[in-house]
Amino acid sequence: MNYSVFFVRVKNRYVETQNAKWVICIKDEKKWNSIENEPERRAQIKLIFSKRPRQYRNIATEVETPIIAPDLRSAYETALDLRDKHRREGRLVKIHATEKTSSCRVYLFRLNQSVWKDKSYIKFNSHVNLDNPSEAFYVGMTSLTIEERYRRHQATPVDQKDITTKWGKTYFLQPFVKSFDEAAQKLRDEFSQTTATHRGVEDLNFWEAQINELEFAEWLRAQGYGAYAK
Repeated sequence: MNYSVFFVRVKNRYVETQNAKWVICIKDEKKWNSIENEPERRAQIKLIFSKRPRQYRNIATEVETPIIAPDLRSAYETALDLRDKHRREGRLVKIHATEKTSSCRVYLFRLNQSVWKDKSYIKFNSHVNLDNPSEAFYVGMTSLTIEERYRRHQATPVDQKDITTKWGKTYFLQPFVKSFDEAAQKLRDEFSQTTATHRGVEDLNFWEAQINELEFAEWLRAQGYGAYAK
């Protein structure tokens, strides 16, 4: 999937509070097309800064033409290069969703082997022989503890923080110690030491965690396991 890396200009009177005159954003191709095709600037800003639209609604003034990258890692590295280049030239630039969020981690949970009857899981694991399927895992990222994230995957939603998922309700092994057992922890540790990982599996910003979620799943598949990541 292609990703778009682009600048959003911040109004001058907000430069000091935002510590930036330009914000570098990363969006996948589908989201960028939605932004580009939206005629209203306010709606554009809401699409760009979906987590905190109010903060930027009256701040951002223009969106520049994007640089297209072939994958998320390349997009993030492009954003880092742009940020560093502009900072060397004395400009106030930051990457959206990185400056204050180095508290994310990547995790995996072992799945029940019945997941191999699920077409949406099989689609991501065409390398596996379904007559003798391998161990199956779910890979994700979170700013919570791994045990708390496990609980929320399976919880009945009582508020917006408890978002259940099909994978958690249907396929996660129970209890937690079976889903995140010593073998699963060892795989996570092994991945953290490989060249595939981007700064390990702990204390990551949002984009580093997103990259490692996808690449951890790819790494597991390369080892012969089944893996799903968003």
